[in-house]
Amino acid sequence: MDIKEEPDTEMPDALRERFSALRLSEDSDELSALQLKEHVELLKHETLLLVTELNGWREVIAMKNRRIKDLQASQQEALNMLSETHAEELRKVVATKDERIQELELANDGLRNTVAAKDTLQQALVTRLYAATRASQQDKVQEQPSGSSQEAPPAAEANTSRQRAPSPLPLGHPDYWRAKGVCLMCCLDEVCRDPECPFLRIGDNSAALKSE
Repeated sequence: MDIKEEPDTEMPDALRERFSALRLSEDSDELSALQLKEHVELLKHETLLLVTELNGWREVIAMKNRRIKDLQASQQEALNMLSETHAEELRKVVATKDERIQELELANDGLRNTVAAKDTLQQALVTRLYAATRASQQDKVQEQPSGSSQEAPPAAEANTSRQRAPSPLPLGHPDYWRAKGVCLMCCLDEVCRDPECPFLRIGDNSAALKSE
């Protein structure tokens, strides 16, 4: 069975333009809270798209690995079934399948490199999400009256009904959301309950899950 050609791994033009525009806006000190909020929502959306695409690539890699195992199993079965009188023909079949296996392994290497590149891009998007969230919160603090010292809660915490453990880290710290038990990969502003989540970056949250 032939393996289908891999899909185009180039970044979509729309995503490239949005990400480039977002990077160009880093030097601007005049971004409004609304613009920062729009950037945060855009980063969330694009991160979800990347997660979905990366999961698809992992499924392709798994399918190719299974195909390699099937080829190896069929090769061994052919070795057991063919008699010594067909040894020369058998060697040709084995050589052909070995070449095919090498081609599939090279294709897998290319897919791994593509996934690594997309992981890097995803991490950059998450970093921008942290920075934008921190800047948005700082703007809100500056807009409060001088007599008020209470900081407004993040929008993600205000919208969720689930009680979270207090974070020992200040708002805007890169590990702030991780310390609160928030998975920014598969469920964004919810406590991750999926033990199979390939992007679980919140550490061990078993205690939080048991308490609920």
